[in-house]
Amino acid sequence: MDGCAALCFPDGGEWFQGYFYVSSEMDEMTLGLFGVEIPVDDCVRCCHGGYREYELTIINYSTEQEARVTIQKTGGDFCILDSTDQGGDTSPAKLHFETLSMLTDEKACTFIRRAFPSISNRCQRDEVNKTRYLLTWLTN
Repeated sequence: MDGCAALCFPDGGEWFQGYFYVSSEMDEMTLGLFGVEIPVDDCVRCCHGGYREYELTIINYSTEQEARVTIQKTGGDFCILDSTDQGGDTSPAKLHFETLSMLTDEKACTFIRRAFPSISNRCQRDEVNKTRYLLTWLTN
């Protein structure tokens, strides 16, 4: 599947939420994405967010099915996401995203309020403005 994703990384990077938009001649759909950081050894973890691992849950809203895949995040804020399982054709899911553009600060907050109401509703209005959110547009 080819498409674009919008991901929201709240400050700290312990988790992220997003959407994957698939648009092709045969199919058009939106998949939900939710990543939770997996602890890695301090010798490989970058304190600046350059390398992290996540368990990514991919949610198909139309079938209500979920799939999970372990991914690596490299490159800090302007990240690349890759699945760690490169097990050939038998692998249930492979993933590769590269950042095309990103929003920060007020521009990110404006988009988050519209696209990620579950995140913005959990925060007081001032907290959304004070917390550093990074919104990343990726493509595969």
